[in-house]
Amino acid sequence: MVSLFALEQYAGHVPDLAKVETIFNTLSERVRISKDGRQYAGKLAVTKRTNAGVLAPDFTEPDTAGKPVSLHDYKGKYVLVDFWASWCAPCRAENPNVLKAYNKYKAKGFNVLGVSMDEAEAKDKWIKAIRADKVTWTQVSDLKGWENVAGKLYGIEAILQNFSD
Repeated sequence: MVSLFALEQYAGHVPDLAKVETIFNTLSERVRISKDGRQYAGKLAVTKRTNAGVLAPDFTEPDTAGKPVSLHDYKGKYVLVDFWASWCAPCRAENPNVLKAYNKYKAKGFNVLGVSMDEAEAKDKWIKAIRADKVTWTQVSDLKGWENVAGKLYGIEAILQNFSD
């Protein structure tokens, strides 16, 4: 178990699969099938499906008006999937930088899809934050907070976090 803990510390928040998965597979079966081992194997599986060069996992969530929006709607385009929340100060501080990049490159096909980790009772705050930060790209959320389906699919444990496809 100490080896698993050491591996997790070595690997950090976003593990390098080429190195870490090989090391994980050398751990004893008892460690790998333990509760902590299975949990870490799950994290490696999420990392594998969201790794650079891999087709981004698709998801569908409602936009601010309740209309379903899917990541596959952006197929063939450059997309930054930006996980954030209205209550997240670093996220809000980063929005002007994302807006600047979006405005600079949108004519070349760059898109942003915002995924909010807000909860249902904060929907008004989410909408207010979108307006206040003047973000003009599509925003979606199932308003389930940390249980957000897209967030789970992408292994989101902290925000601000983003992926590009």
